[in-house]
Amino acid sequence: MEGSVKSLIEAEEEARKIVEQAQQDKLSKVKEADTTAQQVINLKQQAYEKTYRAEESKVRSISYCTERRRAQRPEGSGRCSGEGYGAN
Repeated sequence: MEGSVKSLIEAEEEARKIVEQAQQDKLSKVKEADTTAQQVINLKQQAYEKTYRAEESKVRSISYCTERRRAQRPEGSGRCSGEGYGAN
C-alpha cells in the first residue's frame, strides 16, 4: 500500500511539472509570435512609408512645376486662369 501512495505522489509531481513546462512553452510561443508579428508590422510600415515618400515627392514635383508655370505665364493666360479647355 505504501508503495502505491508513493508512486501516486510521484505521478502527481510529474504531472505538475508537465503542466508547468506546458505553460512556459505556451508563454514562450506567445512571446515569439508577438515578436514575429511586430517585425512584420515594422517591415510593412517601412514599405508603406517608402511608398508614401515616393508619392509625396511626385506630388511635390508636380506642384512645383505647376507653380513655376503659373509664375512664368502672363496674368490671364493659360488653363490655370480659367482659359483653355472649353473656353472661347
